[in-house]
Amino acid sequence: MLLFCGFLSVSSQPSCCQAMSVARIHDKEKLRWFWEQRIVQHSQQMDQEENRMRSSALTRLREQWLLRLNLRNQQQQHFYEERRQREQKASQFLQRIS
Repeated sequence: MLLFCGFLSVSSQPSCCQAMSVARIHDKEKLRWFWEQRIVQHSQQMDQEENRMRSSALTRLREQWLLRLNLRNQQQQHFYEERRQREQKASQFLQRIS
């Protein structure tokens, strides 16, 4: 609240309170700037980590190994199926002979 006495204006708040308000605003801005910078840095780090993971050969190697394992399992399954069929044919043949 300002009081006017002729040509002079006198504030109802002491100058130390005005200085503290300015200091608080300044501190808020510094704090806001600090956290905005931290968010930007964190975003950059996350982007870098994502790029590193994308360019990593680990995913590609895992896919190749899974493909090889699947092919190997299919071959083994096919081999055991053929073996079982041959054994059944042999046992049927032996049953017919006897």
